[in-house]
Amino acid sequence: MVFAFEPLPANFRILEENVSMNNIQNVTIRREAVSASSGNISFEFPHAEPSLLAGPTVEGDDLGTFQVPSVSLDDFVRQIGHSVQFIKMDVEGAETDVLRGAVQTLKTFHPPMIIELHNEVSQKGTHPAIPLLEGLGYQIEWLNEVGYRSHVFAHWIGRTSENQ
Repeated sequence: MVFAFEPLPANFRILEENVSMNNIQNVTIRREAVSASSGNISFEFPHAEPSLLAGPTVEGDDLGTFQVPSVSLDDFVRQIGHSVQFIKMDVEGAETDVLRGAVQTLKTFHPPMIIELHNEVSQKGTHPAIPLLEGLGYQIEWLNEVGYRSHVFAHWIGRTSENQ
C-alpha cells in the first residue's frame, strides 16, 4: 500500500487523474500536508515557483492563499495501524519539520528513505535534517547535488550519533 500526500490542489488533481487513468489500486492519495504536527497549514499558490506544479493548471487551481489540513507521520501511522516500509520525501524545504513529526515512526520501523533536501549549503555543509537522522541511527548517503537541492538515501544502521 502506498500513501501519497499532496497539499496543492492542482498537483492533487493531476496525481488523482494519473492514478485513475493507470488503474492503480494500491495508492491512496490524501490532500494533506505532512508536517511536524497535525492541524492546518497555510499555503500560497506558487506563482513565484511554477516548477512546484506537476503540470498544466486549469481554472480554479489558483486559490491564492489557502488552508490545508496537515498531519504528522507519527499521527498518521498510529491512525492507519500499518508498518512503514519506505519513505520518499520531496517537501520543498519542510524536510526537518516532517522528520520531527515522524520520530516515533522512524524509531519503531526504521524505514529506508529517499529525501530531497532544500538548502543553500552544499552537502559538505550541514542540513538540519542530517544530525536529526544520524541521532536516530540513520546513515546518510549523498546521491546528488543540483543547485540548492540534494538527494540523500538514509538507511538505518542502528547506531546513533551519540554512541558511534
